[in-house]
Amino acid sequence: MAADKALVGNAGEHYVAFQLSGRGYAVGLTAQSTEGIDLLAANNKTHKAVTIQVKTMKTAEVTNRKWGVYWKWRIGRHLADPAAHSENLFLAFVDLRGGPSQTSPHPDVFVVPSDHLGNLVEVEQYPTSGPPRDFWCNIYEKKRPNYKYKKASNYKNRWDLIEAALA
Repeated sequence: MAADKALVGNAGEHYVAFQLSGRGYAVGLTAQSTEGIDLLAANNKTHKAVTIQVKTMKTAEVTNRKWGVYWKWRIGRHLADPAAHSENLFLAFVDLRGGPSQTSPHPDVFVVPSDHLGNLVEVEQYPTSGPPRDFWCNIYEKKRPNYKYKKASNYKNRWDLIEAALA
């Protein structure tokens, strides 16, 4: 099971690197033990660089009767802390959409500047037998409280957010 989780994570990191390389940026994957940074991307003309943390789910899309379609990734407590954010840090939330197939040939990537993350984080409480809290990044297709901050179109495949930081 751990190998499957690592492979899913690696697939997301490589997909994000592929997308940025294809746009003309120099991209490097960090060593596996590097905490908090999965990719470095740089513009060799402007010499600007950003760091990217990638969170990948094989299937992140959820359908709920009340809220409709939304996407959900578990994040660490450190990402829920606004002090951990910087203008040069981006998060790429990758939904592999179940893997390659004819119906969904490409993953969806939600590109989120780290200073926007606080608007997307939701805390879930569990019974006392489980962990006391889990932090989730939730992005919605339909309206709900604070929708203007959480709507999918703000982030879905928005590579231009990283491109603007590298310009």
